[in-house]
Amino acid sequence: MDNLSAHGTAAVTEFLDRHRNVFLHRTPTHASWLNQVELFFSILQRRLLCYGEYESVDDLATKVITFINDFNERAKPFRWAYDGRPLKSA
Repeated sequence: MDNLSAHGTAAVTEFLDRHRNVFLHRTPTHASWLNQVELFFSILQRRLLCYGEYESVDDLATKVITFINDFNERAKPFRWAYDGRPLKSA
């Protein structure tokens, strides 16, 4: 989740106290969840979609799922140091 102050209200704190199996993961400042989604789609486009040839929609879907599974196995954290330049993987 982003760092919106609504996520730190008393109601949220009480909920988390009652549900110890729930963990919140906050995005770094200057990196909303939408930025992370856009970054992933950029990686997908540059590494798979630009160069692929697909026989059908099912073939495309299979290759995208395979890419996602492989990406998740090999993914590394991004270096979050905002300096105005595009984000690079670590």
